[in-house]
Amino acid sequence: ALSQADAVCISRVKKAERLPPEERLDPELIAETIRTNTAKPAFCEDDADAIVERLKIEARDDDVIVVLCNSGFGGIHDKLLAAL
Repeated sequence: ALSQADAVCISRVKKAERLPPEERLDPELIAETIRTNTAKPAFCEDDADAIVERLKIEARDDDVIVVLCNSGFGGIHDKLLAAL
């Protein structure tokens, strides 16, 4: 899903320590791999608020922002609409 994006902003996983290290998603590695292999911008942020702050800087008119999450993720949808 991320390979089609022009840029990626991914969040760290909350409570990752609940999983064994070999089962944990490594968002820092994902962002690094995207930057290295595609030369596209990729960022890893702490939470929804940090992602909104990043997108306030990075987003441009006519950008399409897609949020993929398994929950309300800290109200990111409303926060993005208010910020942008």
